[in-house]
Amino acid sequence: MTVPAQASGISGEPDGTEPFRWPLKPFLLGWALAAAAALLVRWLGQRLLGDPCQGHTVLALLMPLLLGPGGLGLAASQWNNRPRAMFGLGLVLASFVPTLLLSAYDIGQLRNLGCAGGYLIVSEPGGKQLSEITLAAGQSRELQGRIGGYQRESHPGIFQLQGQSMSSDLVVDLPKTAVHAGEVFPVRIHAKDTAVSNRFDWGVQAKYQPTPGEGGSAAEIETSGKLSVTIILDRSGK
Repeated sequence: MTVPAQASGISGEPDGTEPFRWPLKPFLLGWALAAAAALLVRWLGQRLLGDPCQGHTVLALLMPLLLGPGGLGLAASQWNNRPRAMFGLGLVLASFVPTLLLSAYDIGQLRNLGCAGGYLIVSEPGGKQLSEITLAAGQSRELQGRIGGYQRESHPGIFQLQGQSMSSDLVVDLPKTAVHAGEVFPVRIHAKDTAVSNRFDWGVQAKYQPTPGEGGSAAEIETSGKLSVTIILDRSGK
């Protein structure tokens, strides 16, 4: 009596197919080479770029934009070739770690130097930043402002401040109209007694006044902080 042969894979005999494996060495090689190339490009670029601002944003974004899409394209086109596909995935990982982390750090440094542009925030005294407030007619509110994104070492001049209001019913008072970068200054916002119930925009504008010897482009630095205010009637309806 003949016994039928057992199905392949159940009898324990090899069926001639390889187990599905992703090689780790090409992946690590791709990551290491891409990370080394990114560090080298960053090191060379920072030494070749003479201007502290110009070109550094492109330098910070160059390698992540090359390694990420390039690695994905290589992995997709060589998907049937496992070592090459893993090499491409290593490039993708390097585009995030360490390349993108270093890019975020470099761009943050550019902002601290004022290269990425400054900003002006208005907040509660010692509190969080505000985007809108509510006032009753005849009411005032004491706030504070600060110019960020610049350092006094790189921008030693002063910023001239000016209050801006979209309505004559709203008065923006700045007791201090000349401040340095990073200096906190008081802001007083007042709704006139005759103000009608409505919503208005207001803000503070700052224009930089460079010191003698600073570059000509420094005179073009301006920044502003804009908020909205809702004026309501008081409880008596007046």
